[in-house]
Amino acid sequence: MHVQSHLNSPKSREAARSAVGLGALLCAAFAIVMILLPASAFADTEPATSYAGGTGTASDPYQIANVAQLRYMMSEVNKPGELSGGTYTPTAAQTAHYALTADIDASKETAWSPIGWGEHTTIGEGDERVVDYAYFCGTFDGNGHSIKLKQIGITDLTLTYKMASLFGATAAGHSATFKDFNLSGTTTAAGVGQIAAGVLGVADGNVTFEGVTCSVAATANGSNGIAGGLVGKATGTLTIDRCKTCGPVSGMKAAGGMVGYALDCNLSLHASRNYLDFNAASTNTGLIRAGSVGENAGNAGGLVGLCESTSASSPSEVTISACGNTGTVSASAAGGGLVGANSGCKLTISNCFSAAENDFEYTVIGTPVGGTAYLGGIVGRTQGGLYRLAIMNTYSASLMGKQSQADGSATVGGLVGLVGVGEAGSEIRIGNCYFRGDAAAGWDGARGANTGGLVAPTISQSNALPLSFDDLKRQGASKLGAYFSDGHESSTPNYGYPVLYWQLGQEEPSVNLEDADIFCSDEDVTYTGKAVLPSDIRVVLNDTELDPESDYTITGANNINVTTDGNPATFTVVGAGAYAGTQSGPNEFRIIAANLGTSNCTYTATSTWNFGGNNLVRPSITITNSAGVQLQENVDYTLDWSSNNTKITAPLGSVDAVAVPGGNYSGSMQVQFAVAAGPDSFANASTGTENDPYIIDSVGALAYMQYCIENDFPTYGSAHYKLTADLDLDTETSPLVPSIGIASPFAGSFDGGGHTITMHAGTTQPLFNAITGSPGRTEVKDLVLEGTMSRPALAESVNGGETTFYNVSSSVAVSASAADLGGLVGIMKEGSLTFNSCFTSGSVTNGLETEGVGGMLGRALPNAHVVFQDCANTGNIQAPNATRVGGLLGFAGNANGESCASSSEFLTSYNSGNITARGMAGGLEGCGYNVRVESAYNTGYVTVSGLAADGPYAGGLVGWATRQLTVKRAYNTGLVTYNEVDLTGTAAGAICGDVANGNASFSNTHYLELSCTQAAGRLDGDGITKQTSEVMQSVDFADTTLGTPFHFDSNNVNGHFPVFIANVVDLTTETDVIINVVSPQAYTGKAVTPNPSVIVKGVTLRKDVDYTLQYVNNINPGTATVYVIATGHYYKGSRLAAFQIVDSSGTSKQSMYRLYNPNGGEHFYTASTEERDGLRKLGWKYEG
Repeated sequence: MHVQSHLNSPKSREAARSAVGLGALLCAAFAIVMILLPASAFADTEPATSYAGGTGTASDPYQIANVAQLRYMMSEVNKPGELSGGTYTPTAAQTAHYALTADIDASKETAWSPIGWGEHTTIGEGDERVVDYAYFCGTFDGNGHSIKLKQIGITDLTLTYKMASLFGATAAGHSATFKDFNLSGTTTAAGVGQIAAGVLGVADGNVTFEGVTCSVAATANGSNGIAGGLVGKATGTLTIDRCKTCGPVSGMKAAGGMVGYALDCNLSLHASRNYLDFNAASTNTGLIRAGSVGENAGNAGGLVGLCESTSASSPSEVTISACGNTGTVSASAAGGGLVGANSGCKLTISNCFSAAENDFEYTVIGTPVGGTAYLGGIVGRTQGGLYRLAIMNTYSASLMGKQSQADGSATVGGLVGLVGVGEAGSEIRIGNCYFRGDAAAGWDGARGANTGGLVAPTISQSNALPLSFDDLKRQGASKLGAYFSDGHESSTPNYGYPVLYWQLGQEEPSVNLEDADIFCSDEDVTYTGKAVLPSDIRVVLNDTELDPESDYTITGANNINVTTDGNPATFTVVGAGAYAGTQSGPNEFRIIAANLGTSNCTYTATSTWNFGGNNLVRPSITITNSAGVQLQENVDYTLDWSSNNTKITAPLGSVDAVAVPGGNYSGSMQVQFAVAAGPDSFANASTGTENDPYIIDSVGALAYMQYCIENDFPTYGSAHYKLTADLDLDTETSPLVPSIGIASPFAGSFDGGGHTITMHAGTTQPLFNAITGSPGRTEVKDLVLEGTMSRPALAESVNGGETTFYNVSSSVAVSASAADLGGLVGIMKEGSLTFNSCFTSGSVTNGLETEGVGGMLGRALPNAHVVFQDCANTGNIQAPNATRVGGLLGFAGNANGESCASSSEFLTSYNSGNITARGMAGGLEGCGYNVRVESAYNTGYVTVSGLAADGPYAGGLVGWATRQLTVKRAYNTGLVTYNEVDLTGTAAGAICGDVANGNASFSNTHYLELSCTQAAGRLDGDGITKQTSEVMQSVDFADTTLGTPFHFDSNNVNGHFPVFIANVVDLTTETDVIINVVSPQAYTGKAVTPNPSVIVKGVTLRKDVDYTLQYVNNINPGTATVYVIATGHYYKGSRLAAFQIVDSSGTSKQSMYRLYNPNGGEHFYTASTEERDGLRKLGWKYEG
């Protein structure tokens, strides 16, 4: 079929005419050359006009005996078929059956196009665009013969899929079969997104490979290039049986020994392997490589590079059985002995191996660039979507590690490198698997890293054990079962490791479980909150009891909640290893309710404050059953407070937990809790005024503050408070402090005095529940927060008036599935809120499908005005299911963009945390109404994983502004991506995603050229300049192009990109620096390393965050020196302090030298002439 469209551009027509003219000249020149050259100069064979025989049917296939007939097949298959309404109708040649009758030597052919090239576009007469479709939908049977190719390259750039492979593409809705031939040669695809493969570039429809051996060297090293030994990219259904590959395979996005990239593909691999060929001329046979130094974007696997499913409700299934790899795998992102990376697929691997030629060299190699390479003996990485990973009866003898010159790190697992984030229900199951205990330095188990993330996958690991390589060779076969045989003899093909049955020419073992006998206890099973099975299940077949670790698995149904007589729980036995089939019984059992009083339920009850016996106490209570499942109040039980309706004084109170009738529990249990006597006054007899604040010096005093505000708001609600000590709100050591401002919002001031409050996940509420600026100004200042929380660290909400947070620093990791989630504040309801000199470094994690997630503030409602002045966030924001997500502010204004009074300003502020969201995400703000950005920047990645409305709405600074966006003197270097899709023309950009009605103004705004393909989404981006890294990392760009308040990053705290002058304190010249070091120190004969406190401008610095320590002359008695060396984003330079070391007889007598620092103003004494002379060179004055 021809699909035609006119190219109306005059430039296009003129280009076509020029091309015709140039083509005529080239043809004339070529004709002259043809006259002068002899016929022997042209090696390519002319196509034949017929086959050697046959009619093209299954019983009488077309016969191909030479190169000319193979070329004839190519020309016939590449004649277009018909595409109508999304349905492809192939030609007779495309559905025919073909068979080789002799070996084909095409090693002298210089030009070779794929057979069935897929979609093909040309320009016809009258500037018509002609689209042809040609897919192979037949059968190609090699009959055991071979095909030798010289090289298949990309010779036709009009192909939609730029494929370098013997066959191009197969069609959806049709079938194709390739079997019994040996292919060798080279395929090379060098452009962006191109595909290189040995046999088939793109597999769609229902495709089968049987008995194919391929030693083609396939290379696709352009950006997003995909390479596979047999198949480049696969969708639909692909079956590979009894195939072998040994050619080196190299791609950028993905590379696999059999399949490069399986996208939404039901893939089955059986009795196949990728191997190292000792008899080949090349030393790189069997090598699978993805990514390279400089491009950290590669997934490589010995069999499959990357398998991905985009459907959570119906994930594609990838099954690999009785397969192996003995080649080397090299990957910059994820590398596995069999599979590089799995994203969302149901991946099952059984009776497989990954063996190594050399027991002492890496065969799974990481080549990361600034990031982490995940390496696994079987699977490199599994994460994303609703994935399932099962690895059974499998071993890895791979030794793994990072390439020494690679810039980055490697996470290694004996079987799986990374078990990452997936949707609820994701699971991994490992059983009867073995791997080398010396797989890598720092090895820590079958799984190298289990990040869990928002939804930690359910992990079942049974008998996944490390063995030495010697034990794996000697004992592996006996442990792995019927599919494997002893391979320790050097003549076997796996270098002494266990071999599969087909490697020895044996038939596949299979025993069906249908006739097996099932034995188990007939006792009822007590509810646990988790899936349960009867105890002592035994499976016996032919008088042999089978091994549950290797011979079968058990799956249950309706086996979590209490059952009824008409709806019992059941289980099914499923064969594994050498056993096939299922035994489903009926295998029925009952689940009965658990008794609260007798089923070993445990509880925790927070200690509760009582102030002078004046308040009712009702603590927070958690009940957990013996399986570790937390019970739900009002679902599993209710709390009967009837015995606790009066004021209880210290030390003990109680409450009854009563099971909800008809539920999963019965009976009741008594819960006791401690009651702590709190203070009945503050630490000082103050008046609570600005000059005489109430003093908070203990956890009890903080709780008393909350109590006073709740019970006498007119007196205490708008008072002034000051913290004079660090507090640890650990409910295991002190009672819970209820959130301040529950009944009435806090409207006073809270001075943290530079002290730290440590939060804990058990402290479920923020420090303040609600804050309001009415009737006056409200302020929280000079406070440090650290720890973990399941809500915002500082305040749940700010409700109105004028509120300021000044110099509040938080490293609290906030994790919750809730709307309106921020690192410091959840929601701003109305009024004015200013964040001044605030800093957040803790991560914010939200798994809910919601909106409004930010590093500092989750959401500001339509009547709220928010200002960020001299603020920074460096923590990552992980909200893959949420929209309106930002580094500082998630969401301001109305969801539908209706008119309101909302505004947000970002002044001399930045974000460097990475952001993950479903849509509407920005480095500073996800979605705002009237947004002003001035003197601000972002360096964090903004990754959008799903569409929001009609586009990703992702921006380096702002995702989406629904009314107005003004940006002045700002830049972005963070990468903006959406599922690796080209963002050109979408609502995504390096600065912003989109602005409603185009109401945007940009001046002196810049972005790094690699951050995104466009500046401002669908806007023209006037006033925005694309820059190279060399320019943006220069002194001139920081100090002249941007100017004040930016300056050059000489300390490389920001990768040499510009930083703010106001954000950097120089310890060398700053006068307000106090270093408190204990002196004298006792002589020990070893290095003496006191740990001084460092206070700069009233703020206590954090060791190993703000500074590090180095010591000089700190062993022998005398004067020693400690150097405080600044690190991080806020400090630079260094400072020193002296301390004395004395032995038991007193201070040693020796000459001392006195020097003066004209910058800092302090004196320094030293007994070292070298130190004296060194300081003089630095500008210190020597005073004798």
